[in-house]
Amino acid sequence: MSKRVIAAACLGLLPASAMAVDLDFTGGDQSDFRGVGEDLAAAFAYRSASPAETKGLLGFDVGGMVSYTTVENGDDWQDLVGEDPSGLGFVNLVASKGIPLINVEIGAQLGLVPGTDVTLLGGEARYSFVSGNVAIPAVSLRVGYQSATGEDDIEVESLSYDVSVSKGFLLATPYVGYGRVDSEVTTDVAGFSDEDYDLDRVFGGVKLSLALLKITAEAEQIGDNSSFNLRVAFGF
Repeated sequence: MSKRVIAAACLGLLPASAMAVDLDFTGGDQSDFRGVGEDLAAAFAYRSASPAETKGLLGFDVGGMVSYTTVENGDDWQDLVGEDPSGLGFVNLVASKGIPLINVEIGAQLGLVPGTDVTLLGGEARYSFVSGNVAIPAVSLRVGYQSATGEDDIEVESLSYDVSVSKGFLLATPYVGYGRVDSEVTTDVAGFSDEDYDLDRVFGGVKLSLALLKITAEAEQIGDNSSFNLRVAFGF
């Protein structure tokens, strides 16, 4: 399956309200910018939708991921950009690879936000300090980075770190985790200052392994915003 087919399929899963959001300023003040920035910080944080266990010596996968995050500061959006979206979505091409012998996995993403000029570029490193087996769960630490660029008025950078636990049962691997997202939302628009955010993150999901097909559904809370992520990939 080609990357274009995967991306098109993921785009079709986004709600219509996430398909066209204009991020050009039309008014508002610093308080409105901070509210919009908080929604963007939650929506554009790096997420991988994957359990704690790493892929090991031969493990890798490639595929697509779609993410949708609710908007919690609609009045600020209306004042700042003249729109009041119910949510923000993006679609990513994703890839991950296990590193032999050291229980480390690295991943990368390249994505877009429908209806905007925003391009997402991110990466992660995850260390499973408890590799897990039939008796005990896997436990891992993850650090992720993502930038959202391409809009003239707003850019977002985020650094995230979390701990997660997962345990496989036949074809399913459920997982839960907790972490933080540190984001900076910047603008060159006169009269506005950059904003920083430090948000709590709680997430959980389940990965289904159907031969080479891997499907992961995840729900998470970042600050006041709820997100829903679906990853479809192929690999070992």
